[in-house]
Amino acid sequence: MAHTSSEEANGLWRLSSSCDARVNCPCQLMTFDVAIVGGGFAGVTAARDLAAAGRSVVVLEARDRLGGRTWYRRFAGTEHCVELGGTWFSLSRQPPLAEEVDRYGIRVVPAATRQSSRWHTGGVTRHGFPVPQSEGAVLERTLRRLSVASGDIDLKRDDVSVPDWLGDDLPDATRDFLFAWASFMSGADPADVSMIEFLGIFAANGGDVWSLYDEISECFADGTESLLDALVEDADTEVRLSAPVTGIEERDDEVVITTNAGEEVRAGAVVVSVPVNALEAIDFDPPLPRGLARMAREKHAGRSLKVWALVEGVPAGLLALGFGTPLQWLSTERVVPEGTLVVGFGHETAGLDLSDPNALEAAIHVYAPDAYVLAVDAHNWIEDPWSKGTWLAARPGWVTEGLFDGNERRGRVMLAGSDIAEEHGGWIAGAIASGRAAARRVVHADSPSTVP
Repeated sequence: MAHTSSEEANGLWRLSSSCDARVNCPCQLMTFDVAIVGGGFAGVTAARDLAAAGRSVVVLEARDRLGGRTWYRRFAGTEHCVELGGTWFSLSRQPPLAEEVDRYGIRVVPAATRQSSRWHTGGVTRHGFPVPQSEGAVLERTLRRLSVASGDIDLKRDDVSVPDWLGDDLPDATRDFLFAWASFMSGADPADVSMIEFLGIFAANGGDVWSLYDEISECFADGTESLLDALVEDADTEVRLSAPVTGIEERDDEVVITTNAGEEVRAGAVVVSVPVNALEAIDFDPPLPRGLARMAREKHAGRSLKVWALVEGVPAGLLALGFGTPLQWLSTERVVPEGTLVVGFGHETAGLDLSDPNALEAAIHVYAPDAYVLAVDAHNWIEDPWSKGTWLAARPGWVTEGLFDGNERRGRVMLAGSDIAEEHGGWIAGAIASGRAAARRVVHADSPSTVP
């Protein structure tokens, strides 16, 4: 891909067959077969597939980088790279990602070894088992209930908040153990997220409640950018960075896309792979489908805060999970010469403050009392104007009310992204699968004889 910033692209033109593919050519105005709005994994995957199908493509990305809600960069002040966004996966459980990894020969390694478990449940930090012995039978019965329910999801019963589904009679430690997992996996306060989000993970893995661990069992040896770079290199498309889109107008024979600099891009079709919570920044004419428009207005519940810290004094191979504390998750990820890199997840309602290293150290002390924080690094995806949240977490009632139905296509406008993916929603694999599907829809619409 050829990259240009909005400042450089004041005269970005479509390339004709007689032009040098790396030179801005004034032979035609900015007209392409397809415009991709959003340069995360969904957008880049769609761009690659459309270019391979012979379409001229431009990618319009609001940020000054590609990758969307993944971001692999150096931990502040060091040479050590960390993932500030999406990180973990399971190739065996997520075939769309496995196919791309195999295609490009991307190196994948097991996630960090987690051998020292600590749990903060019922107001107590525990080693080994997450609940007191007196609650063991209750926990086992509840996990069995989760497994059975995941095999027969019922909207009336299950499209309610996590606390409403679990009921009021669970003992404190068992409740906190389940709340902690629900909060970590959804990136949301349990009261704000539909139980279907939680059950869906088990359902995708045969009802196995321990599949929560398996879904986060692998990561890229060289960061998410290793696969992203391979996709970008394989796509013969134009990329415009720092080019936020403010308007998308569908006409009879084209789509007109307007950037915040007032520039226009015309295309036969557009693939919009912008996070749901950021869609309101774009004026759609005609409007978005009803369900998607409502989700964009109300905002999904995924508001997780991910933070990295360079610390001393943490146990080797720590895995910590809890509720009623600012960090729902804490794990050691890598030992480096300066100390140990740990990653934590919390959310606003739990009181996690990314700007206060002392507060973060106090939060880590819940699990590792001897820890000393040397440095902190994070990116706040909630305050990021191009995401306004983390991965999608459906609010109670959204599935029942059909908000996810019929959002993939509207005329010449195709929607994509992990937020609305039909499979592996919320994961890199979902973004890839959704980008592929959007590209197929564009090609099929242009050439009905083509197999979609």
